[in-house]
Amino acid sequence: MVVVMGLKGGGGTAFDAYGRRPWQDDYDDGKGVDAVEWNGLHAFQGEFARRYGPRRRGSSYEAHQIVTEDSEDYHRYHLQSEGRCKALLRAAMRERPANKYALTKLPN
Repeated sequence: MVVVMGLKGGGGTAFDAYGRRPWQDDYDDGKGVDAVEWNGLHAFQGEFARRYGPRRRGSSYEAHQIVTEDSEDYHRYHLQSEGRCKALLRAAMRERPANKYALTKLPN
């Protein structure tokens, strides 16, 4: 994904989904989501569910209704994701080639 914006008064700017600008290394490299990003997302969702419960901080529109809380099954899924995905995230981080944007240490 690339975001391109026109600025008031003329000119413009662009950046990719990671905030990298066109002149930076790896700008819109097209590689998509890797194992670190995927498992990091799901580990965070699990940690968030553990800390804050099933009530969402926003809402979504699903099947013609506004949803503000996860079902018991979906909340349980998120809770189980934390441990499983943190382990997968650590493994993926060991295998990921280093670059200046890479996460090098998993926060506690």
